[in-house]
Amino acid sequence: MSIFTDNFDSYNNGDLNGQGSWSGDTDFDVQESIKNSGTKGISCSVTGKVIRKTGTLTADGEAFAYFRTDANSGSWFDLWEGANQITYARFNHASGRGKLQASLAGSYEDVPGSITNDAFNKVTVQWRSSDKKVRWSLNDGTFTDWKTTYANFSSGLDKIRLVTSDVSDGGCCYFDDINISNITIACPKGTLTLTPKLPTTVSNLTITLPKGTLTLSPKLPTTLLSTIINAVKGTITLSGKLPTATAALAITAVKGTISLIGSLPHIFLKWTFPPKHTSTYTEKIKNTTSWSFKNKQ
Repeated sequence: MSIFTDNFDSYNNGDLNGQGSWSGDTDFDVQESIKNSGTKGISCSVTGKVIRKTGTLTADGEAFAYFRTDANSGSWFDLWEGANQITYARFNHASGRGKLQASLAGSYEDVPGSITNDAFNKVTVQWRSSDKKVRWSLNDGTFTDWKTTYANFSSGLDKIRLVTSDVSDGGCCYFDDINISNITIACPKGTLTLTPKLPTTVSNLTITLPKGTLTLSPKLPTTLLSTIINAVKGTITLSGKLPTATAALAITAVKGTISLIGSLPHIFLKWTFPPKHTSTYTEKIKNTTSWSFKNKQ
């Protein structure tokens, strides 16, 4: 499930307002000159302008977008639940040039890292419904700690706003490649390895492996509310610091192999085994287990 993704490439040049369900000030323009990727991006050269877009409500998720300003211009990234502003961060704001400042636990906190002016910077925020907390990162660097938000959300987030807080004479704010979603892992062919800095809480994790090999190593999510692992014709290995609590885990290995090794979940509310498969369990040493699910030949 995703709130929405948008790279603006399919829009007509000119006003963003009215295109792709975006609404707000007409000063935000689709343009081809400066973009993070693809063929188009968004620009606004007027202070105090706002544009917004609403999508599907998401209880636990991650959002990222790319921001660019000159040294003396700033912008904001807001996430909302309906009509309520929940969390936001200031990008190169006049009160903190060169920084991303997130509103956390009732005050502004500098997110680790520094902004590069006149270049696109990636701003990421993650939120979780278990304790209504969020965390922010800049350019895929270190996240802030999980902290309370500007305002608590009830069910999840469903809307973003892009805001120009202050624009210098002759300056401009640019935006591109917005993605807000839960987490899906797909490995059609080849090998995919996931290493540290994965989310600690995920509401939906779907792993699909038609062919190839998928390996997930330390710092996997500690809480998964819904997990689907599908090895059609491949091998999936999960090892080290696996989830400690899983509400639903569905494992399918039609013509493949799935192995779970290490600190496996100790709480299972639902575990679905595929039909016509064998399952084996071996306890190697204390607190270390190995599960293997293979297709019956």
